[in-house]
Amino acid sequence: MKPPLTPARITAAVEAAASSYELDPYLVRTSRQPRPSEARFAVYAALKVETSANVSDIARAMDRDHTSILHGLERAEQLALDSDYAAKLDRIRAAVRADDALPTYTALLRASHQLDQHARMLPPSMLTAISEELRRMLRLVEQAQQPAADTDAQTARLYRSGGAA
Repeated sequence: MKPPLTPARITAAVEAAASSYELDPYLVRTSRQPRPSEARFAVYAALKVETSANVSDIARAMDRDHTSILHGLERAEQLALDSDYAAKLDRIRAAVRADDALPTYTALLRASHQLDQHARMLPPSMLTAISEELRRMLRLVEQAQQPAADTDAQTARLYRSGGAA
């Protein structure tokens, strides 16, 4: 059984999308520009696949019409054919799944984004060490929250083929 749609899961999805696209979370929710829209479509898809929410639930949660969500899910399906977009979608899905580790995962994503913004101010050796540690910690949180690898791979194949949207 999939977990319910909660404010924490919505926030996690939006923040993970914002981090993946290097955008402000407000833009992910509101902007009609292409990059924030792509990020928002990934949020819709992650919430649809990882929670028990239906299109109407997601529409209410995101303050959108249900037809906007349907359009976003179709676009996410098309965009998921691109490996970069698919990787971002996987990170957003992991954030939605991260239930107990949610604050930790969100904090790590935020720290990673801030590190990217301030990288020029650090010595290269320190930057490398911090980056490697953040990546290691993110991988650990993602792995701890993922279902069995076979199930996850099967879900990804179904989603990309259009069977799980």
